[in-house]
Amino acid sequence: MTLKRENYPVKKVILALASLVVLIAAQTAAAELGSLALLCTHLPALGNGVAGALYPAFALVGLWALCRFGMKEPLSAYRLGPVRLKAVWCAAAALMPALVCGVFLLLPGEWAEAAERTDTASILAVGVLYLGIGTGIVEEAVFRGFIMTALERRWGRSAAVLLPSILFGALHIMGNELDVLSMVQLVAAGTMVGVLFSLVALETGSVWNGALIHGVWNCVLMSILYIGPEANPGALFSYIPVSDNFLLTGGAFGIEASAVSIAAYAMFAGLALWLLWKQAPGRESQ
Repeated sequence: MTLKRENYPVKKVILALASLVVLIAAQTAAAELGSLALLCTHLPALGNGVAGALYPAFALVGLWALCRFGMKEPLSAYRLGPVRLKAVWCAAAALMPALVCGVFLLLPGEWAEAAERTDTASILAVGVLYLGIGTGIVEEAVFRGFIMTALERRWGRSAAVLLPSILFGALHIMGNELDVLSMVQLVAAGTMVGVLFSLVALETGSVWNGALIHGVWNCVLMSILYIGPEANPGALFSYIPVSDNFLLTGGAFGIEASAVSIAAYAMFAGLALWLLWKQAPGRESQ
């Protein structure tokens, strides 16, 4: 989907940024109700499952209301139309974490288990429902749906790809105690993966393929196979590399900010850029 620059009002850009408020509100409400479910049932998996299921549900309702009463446009105007997935990006969703994990597993390291590990059902509830489906859908709807589309309609495609990606990377600093080098590397990695998701949204015309890639990545790297300096009780398996090179390991944030991950983001962003180039007017006839 290609959008032409138009006389898109700054007011709507501000409203698009308000989608971040919807994200925070949905996340908070889902977490509170998940905690309530846990309190009532004493079943951690159920509490995590409730939070994971309600997070995208609350967010999509909030975004619909923002479109309906603020933007005065349908959700489809912000790349939130019917779910349609492309085979190439379904394959990329599996290949990207597999490649990154494969590289690290070839490096010297050891498997480890946390002293007190979360139960498997809870790990899967968090990994699949919250970090996977919930976070993948909501963050892509906000950053590549609302914010990117609004910026593209106001200032053009270059600003739309770059600015939300930098914001996406910078926001990951919040809640993490990082040194300066780790912050710089994290913003670089977050920006690069944001560019990837942005290009996928441009190539496919919707946020859904990026949400799939985002969700599978989160699920695998945070809940299935955690690779970092110490065992993670919230993951099924933990692998501890021997290297302490922050460029390789991602510094204090972890391997999602590593040079290996950045290279993977760049590789798949290049694929998206090539597919976009093929869609350019006149390419079909060449």
